[in-house]
Amino acid sequence: TRFPGAKAERQRCTAVAGSVVACLVSRRRTRCSVAAGNLPKTLQEMKTELLDILSGGNWDASRVEAAQRVEDLVEALIQGYKDMKMSDQEAQRLLEGKWQLLSTFTPGQAAANVFSLKSWQEYVFGKGPSPVQAAAFTNDAVQRVYQVLDLSVSPKRWYNVIDATPNGIICLEADLTSRDADVQFQWTGGQIIIKRPPWSKEDLDQPIRLPYPVPFALLGDRARGIFETVYLDDELRISRGSKSGSVFVLRRESKPLPME
Repeated sequence: TRFPGAKAERQRCTAVAGSVVACLVSRRRTRCSVAAGNLPKTLQEMKTELLDILSGGNWDASRVEAAQRVEDLVEALIQGYKDMKMSDQEAQRLLEGKWQLLSTFTPGQAAANVFSLKSWQEYVFGKGPSPVQAAAFTNDAVQRVYQVLDLSVSPKRWYNVIDATPNGIICLEADLTSRDADVQFQWTGGQIIIKRPPWSKEDLDQPIRLPYPVPFALLGDRARGIFETVYLDDELRISRGSKSGSVFVLRRESKPLPME
């Protein structure tokens, strides 16, 4: 599926984002108005389009164009979110729970195509993004990663669950602190749960639990990080990693997780 008028739409989104930023830095403290007439689409419509694209799972020759469209929609949502006022209590309520990773990318890499000679030329001889990393924009493997944030315990806990069923799951665990909607985490451990050996078609009578083989306690700052929340509502969360600058698009998950 192509996206008619995507280039013109990107230009309009960029113009809107610029007007929002200009309003935010204004000395006036009045609330900025993001009226429907000023937006090519409302935030709700942009969010709906973003979720529709990421739920499609059909990445053929139009994958690069779809990836660029996702970047544009994400940027427009981020700029619109900057004008939304949310209390810390409300942010914490929305943040808690189970989230499915839909896409992760580094801004500027969506336009790279692993099968494009031009993309490889720009990467090798210029300043183009990595076509290989861009290929992980969204796929079945990415969308089998979940985050679970439990803010009701002390210390608060973060679980990264990687669905490797039918063979099992990998679960990484971290202590976290949260302020507003941002999350600061410290990896503490994890486990690999084997439900079915790779060479077998039958499940084990009892799953085998093995410790995750990384000594997080010895890694110091490398085991710490910050997830800045740049968009959050009751269905969608967009975060930015503090180390790589990668963007993570997550959707709230209501169904039980694998082996939950």
